[in-house]
Amino acid sequence: MKTISCYILALAALALWACEPITNIIDEAPGGNISSAGELQATVAIVQKDGYSNIAHVHCSSPVLCSWTDGINTFVGTEGNLEVVFAGDQTITLTARTADGKEYTKDFPVTVASAPEPPAYYGLLFGDPNGDGKTWEWSTKVAPGREAAGEKMIMAGSAPSGENRDYWGWCPEPTYVPNEGVGAKMKFTLRGKRVTKIGVDGKETGSGSLDLNMTPNSIAYSVGTITFKGTNVLCPVSGNGELGSTWTICHLSEDLLLLFNANSSSGWYYVFTAAE
Repeated sequence: MKTISCYILALAALALWACEPITNIIDEAPGGNISSAGELQATVAIVQKDGYSNIAHVHCSSPVLCSWTDGINTFVGTEGNLEVVFAGDQTITLTARTADGKEYTKDFPVTVASAPEPPAYYGLLFGDPNGDGKTWEWSTKVAPGREAAGEKMIMAGSAPSGENRDYWGWCPEPTYVPNEGVGAKMKFTLRGKRVTKIGVDGKETGSGSLDLNMTPNSIAYSVGTITFKGTNVLCPVSGNGELGSTWTICHLSEDLLLLFNANSSSGWYYVFTAAE
């Protein structure tokens, strides 16, 4: 079983002056007010660095606020570098917002000849990047040391003490968040870093996106943090009330996801396993 280490190196910053353009995609449009995506003046250039050609230098000269993405990484600004995660035919999407609040999107197809091996945590958390995503469900494993009582390692309130701590088995109470207890699932999709929650009844209970910061924080056994946007983890309400949307990842492997949400005294563990 592949397990992510407790320390993940941050990717080095890539400076434009050190890059050699090898592909240039230019779209020119007249100046003035922007009233359609076709009027955006934008440039996307694939540049080479350290033997790879996976850096997209983006530039927009139109009077708009810009966000650029390859579906995984995002760059916000009118000009800068966006790291494209995968090699092959990819699409860079520009989302432009005008001063009066209108929003336009435009796609730039690019070919990435080569790219470094993607971080291991992408596969562990999201599954096959070319697949439909990876589904996580409440753990059904019996808590260590609690076999006689048959208690499941699902939720636990305590200070963090690592992946092998003596969990006690609390199930999410149906009164906390109806339809998100045992039997509910979360599907994580790499493209767009999307999360979709599926209730016990098989219907969608929420959806949103995920922000990952795979730098360990001060919580014991941390390998990074995950922040839910537009939704939250399954049943984000404990016996002490509603829980925040940022969770520490204390363990991540192919079949186990251990999240911790800190509070003023200790915190809450949520334990998930990969769905069959």
